[in-house]
Amino acid sequence: MAQSAKQGTTQKILEAQLMKAAQALEDTMDEQLHRLDNLSEDDLEQIRQRRLKQMKEESLKRSEWLAAGHGVYSELSNERDFFDACKKSTSGFVCHFYRSSTFRCKIVDKHLSLLAPKHVECRMTKIDAEKSPFLAQRLNIVVIPTLILIKDGQGDIAVPPDSDKPKSSGVLVGLDSKRKEVKTIRDKHTEQEEDDDSD
Repeated sequence: MAQSAKQGTTQKILEAQLMKAAQALEDTMDEQLHRLDNLSEDDLEQIRQRRLKQMKEESLKRSEWLAAGHGVYSELSNERDFFDACKKSTSGFVCHFYRSSTFRCKIVDKHLSLLAPKHVECRMTKIDAEKSPFLAQRLNIVVIPTLILIKDGQGDIAVPPDSDKPKSSGVLVGLDSKRKEVKTIRDKHTEQEEDDDSD
């Protein structure tokens, strides 16, 4: 009996708290609706002008992206094209390092060709890893297919989660030589931490 009385009291307290929260939310919504209903013509015109300006900026960005080669999944012919594409595509750049004899690369190609028109803000390309030995060595590309992701001149190789190597992170394009702190999973130590422990 005492237990059912406690449950009833708890139920009533919970209902009261939910009612308070719902009332506060309803009051906020009513306040916003009242503010929108009482907008003057000048306020509406300002909102309209702001939205038009925003739409024009978005349209201009989109046209710049399309002019820079975004929106299509293309192949880069050499390493120089890779660096040029990185510099031009500051909003986002994905490069698929592939080998034509690998079946999994064809699967990645299919998915990237479907994604490229949907995500115009990011340029999606591919380059033959065998024809770009400098990049493959410099970026330490061992596993094919490999995706390189670059934003604002900073890049990172997508390392599989079960890899024992720490993630390679650094600047691919630009002059900044600062290294970011390497985050590890499950308290795995990087080589630098192990060296520090032995001192």
